[in-house]
Amino acid sequence: MIRLGRFVDSYFFQNFVLAVIVLAAILIGLETSRDLVADYGAILHTIVVVCFLPVGHVDELPCFVQAGDLHAE
Repeated sequence: MIRLGRFVDSYFFQNFVLAVIVLAAILIGLETSRDLVADYGAILHTIVVVCFLPVGHVDELPCFVQAGDLHAE
């Protein structure tokens, strides 16, 4: 248990988690572009979902992340 605590407190792990959060935020922002979603919507959506998988409740994410198509009319 002590080894796990040291790993979670490590510089690498904390920066990795921060990078995943920043990546997810950037990708969610990109999903607001109609052109990008039209061309790369499935890829963007997949990467965002993978970023949120460790949370364990992907089914409870905001509807725009679940839908994968922010601009469906």
